[in-house]
Order: sequence, then C-alpha cells, then structure tokens
Amino acid sequence: RTIIPGRLVLQMASVGSTHKKQKAKVDIISKLPDSLISHILSFLPTEDAVRTSVLSKRWIDCWTLINKVDLDEYPERNQQHFINFVYKTLLLIKKVESFTLFITNKYDATLVNAWISCILNRRPKKIDIGTIYEIPFSALTSHSLFNDTYNLEELVLKMCDCDIKVPPSRVGYFIFGNLKVIKLCGIIFTIDQSLVIRFSVLKNFEMKNCSWLSAHDVTIEAPLLENVFIEQDCESANRGPRSCKIKFTASCIKEFTYSGCCAISQPIVLSNSSAARNASVTIILDNDWSDYEETNHLVYQINLQLVILLKQFSEVKCIKFDASEVLTQPTVALLSKFAMLTHLDLGSVSGEVLFGLLQKSPVLNTLIFQVCN
Repeated sequence: RTIIPGRLVLQMASVGSTHKKQKAKVDIISKLPDSLISHILSFLPTEDAVRTSVLSKRWIDCWTLINKVDLDEYPERNQQHFINFVYKTLLLIKKVESFTLFITNKYDATLVNAWISCILNRRPKKIDIGTIYEIPFSALTSHSLFNDTYNLEELVLKMCDCDIKVPPSRVGYFIFGNLKVIKLCGIIFTIDQSLVIRFSVLKNFEMKNCSWLSAHDVTIEAPLLENVFIEQDCESANRGPRSCKIKFTASCIKEFTYSGCCAISQPIVLSNSSAARNASVTIILDNDWSDYEETNHLVYQINLQLVILLKQFSEVKCIKFDASEVLTQPTVALLSKFAMLTHLDLGSVSGEVLFGLLQKSPVLNTLIFQVCN
C-alpha cells in the first residue's frame, strides 16, 4: 500500500483542474467560426498571426483567412527570412482588405516589384507601401497601379526617388472610383501625354517631394476634395522640367497647404477660384537659396509662381503666408484684390509689402505679422 501525502494529492488535483480549465478555454476559442477567428487574428501583427498555426490542427490554416496583412521589416532582421515570410504570406493569404509593406533593407527591384504587383492584383481597400531605398516601379507594377485598383479606398506610397512611368490610357483618363485618401512621398512620375485622373470620392490629397517630369499637364478631377497638402524640399524642387501644371478640379476645398524650399516647383492651378472660397490657405516658403541652381533668374520665377497661386485664392477668408521675404512690392501690385479676406497671418514682412497687402484686403479683421529689418 502506497501512502500519498494529502497536500500532494490536493496539488495534483489542482493541477488537473487548471489543465482542464485551460483546455476548456482553448476549446471554446477553437469552436468559434472561421470568420470570427480571422477577424481576431487581424488585430495581431501578421507574423504573430502566422505563429498561431502551431497551436493545433484546427489552427493550421486560420491565419490565411485574415483580412489585414502587415509585412513590416525591422532593420536587424535576416533578409532571407523576411523574403520567405513575404512569399509565404502572399501565396497563402486568400482575401485581403488592408495591405502594408515596409522595407528597411535593400532588395533587388525585380523582387520588390513582384511583391507590389501581387499586392495590387489582390485589389485591397487599403495599401501602404514604404521603403528608404530607390526602387523604380516596373511597367507591370505601374500598369497595375493605374488599372487594377478600383476597389482602393486609401493609397499611401512612402518611397525614395521612386520612378513611375504612367502608362498610356486607352480612354484618355484613369479612374479611381473609391479612393478617399491618397498620400504620396518621393515619387517621380513620368508621362508622355497630358494626364487626367478622376477621383469620384477623394477627400484628402497629400504629396511630398514628388515630381511630374513632363511638358504636359496633370489634371486631378476630384469634386469632393477637401484637403490638399503639397510639400517640396530643395532636391525634389530642382528636378526638371518644371513646366508641368498640376490642375485641381474641385468644388469644396477646405484646407490648402503648400510648403516649399524657396520656390513653388511646378505651377498649381485651381479650375475655379470659388472652389477654395471656404478654404484655409497656408503657404510656407523657405528663403534659403543655397541649394538652388540657376539662382540668377530664380527670383523672377518664384514671384511669377506666387502671383499665379495667390490669385487663385482671391475669394478666401483666411490666409497664412510665411513667405513674405520673397515678395517684392511690384509683385504684390500684380495680385488680385482679396475681397473676402478677414484673417491674414504673415511671417517677417517689409513695410512696403505689408502696405501693399493691406491695400488688397479691404475687409481684413485680423492681421498677424513681424516687421523685418
């Protein structure tokens, strides 16, 4: 007869009870429908979702049903492991609504283009792609971007001097019927003919350090567009040619912001000045000329572009203009009257320019400025 101490028996019973409880919990989760499990797994980083496949036979394929995929690479990661992970994910994932790809290491452009094309062909609602290295889009990837993205609602491309050659359109324009948000950074577009892009429901347009290398015009038709943000550093602003006009056809712009290094790199045109009647306008220009080429006639170009841009906001009520140091009194004289302007926020400004702007603003209520030497 074996005598077992009572305390040990209680401990064993407790362990058994805990194991049963844990098993019961696992069973409860495992019995959930696939759609619910995939929804839960979509809140995890994709790599963690993939790891759940080792839990049991029931979980082997659950991660392939997730609708949100994040392929984010951290700097110290083994590149071959990341390549294998990306291929496995793209091969096995069935249907995706949101796709994120962020690369911190340098890969062959052909490889990355294959990934991006695969992502675009899945026709998700949201795409977010970023890299710190130069990766030009292939002809196939460019074609997919402009022709296979009708379901897309949000497009974010954070690239580094990424060349995209816009394919010719058979009907003369491209349509992004469901796109609401577009954020582009570090893109160099090349077009061989005038380009029209129609955004039926676009509300937010953001473009940082992007260039359109063409002598033709680009027209953005976005009747519901509310926010426009354009930013150019000196490097991107120096890319030529600068003759390509960017035209916005919109009717209800609420915020317009342009931030640039010394100059407005390319002409920006609104189809109708009344489209920005209710907009809050911000224009910021750095007056550091050191990084600019062709400085001798640059002042003339800057003043000309400023006049063209500011004339289109003659009906707005609020302007923040932190570029007064590049304005001259003769340039101000060329501006249209700001008949509805009630709030004007200036940076450092000379007395002559300030007086000229006041003459152009008959109903001004609020004026903020700093007198320059």
